[in-house]
Amino acid sequence: MLRMDIRTFTHYKNFFSLFILLLTISCSTVTVESTYSKGNSPIQKSQIIEGKFKLSYLDSKETGYFIINKTLNTVNLTLGKNFLLPEEVLVFDARESISINQFVDFEIEPSRDVSFSIEDFLGLFSGIKSRNFQKKGISINFEFNSSINEPSKVELKGPEFELNVVVRKNERN
Repeated sequence: MLRMDIRTFTHYKNFFSLFILLLTISCSTVTVESTYSKGNSPIQKSQIIEGKFKLSYLDSKETGYFIINKTLNTVNLTLGKNFLLPEEVLVFDARESISINQFVDFEIEPSRDVSFSIEDFLGLFSGIKSRNFQKKGISINFEFNSSINEPSKVELKGPEFELNVVVRKNERN
C-alpha cells in the first residue's frame, strides 16, 4: 500500500491550488471597448452592489439576495435564497447578457425568457433607463432616497414578469 507523507501531500495541494488560480486568472482577462465616451460612463471600473430581489413570473415567485461585484470588465453576480442555503455565483463579461431564467430555480421556456445586457442592468443602479428595455416592452420604475441620487429600489415590469430590486449598498471606486 502506498503511503504519502504529509509534506508531499501539502506540496501537491499547494501546487494544485496555484495551478487553478493561475488558470482562472489567465482565462478571465478580456479587453472591452467602452460604448460611452470617456468620462460619461455610468458604470464604474469597480462597483459593489448588494440588495434583495423578488421575481414574479406568471404564477411563480422567487426571492433572495444578490451581490454584484464588478471589476474592470468582469461582473460576478452572487445569488442566494437565504444565508443557510448555498449561494450561486455567476460570472459575466460586461458585453454579455443576463436572462430572467438565471434568477429562478424553475425552467422558463426559451420563447418566453427575457434577457438584457449587463451594461443596461448595471445602469439601472445609477438611475439610467436604457431604451433597450423599452424596445422589449419592459417598463422601469425607480424609488430614490432623499440623501443620494441613486435608486434605492428598481422595478422592472414585463408582459410576464416583475422584478423588484431593493438596493442596500452601492459602492463605486
